[in-house]
Amino acid sequence: MSDQCDEYCKDPCDDFKSKIDKKIQNGISKLWPQKEKSSPWTDDQKSLVENALSQIPDALLANFDWNIFRLQKSIYFPNPASSDNESSPTIVLYDTAFSGKYNLPRVISHELAHIYYRNL
Repeated sequence: MSDQCDEYCKDPCDDFKSKIDKKIQNGISKLWPQKEKSSPWTDDQKSLVENALSQIPDALLANFDWNIFRLQKSIYFPNPASSDNESSPTIVLYDTAFSGKYNLPRVISHELAHIYYRNL
């Protein structure tokens, strides 16, 4: 009976956060095509990404096994994000994505759409 209560009382966001935490990666994939420098994630940035991803439709999030990396500056500055899926679907968020100038859910959706389109 108590195990049923624990399951019933579980925060539904815990599963989502657990899945997202696995997608937020440090460093950068060795296969990333540009020579750009990585940047460490802050807790605030991770929270912003979790919140942004919670606003994106599940159909767009669930289609591919993608990861999100954090880099400093795009070679196409002031681009806030980039994506690639040559080896595995990868989204990169740059400093500018967190400047307050951009709508982060929209930026991430845009990159997910690139990945989705490339895989059609």
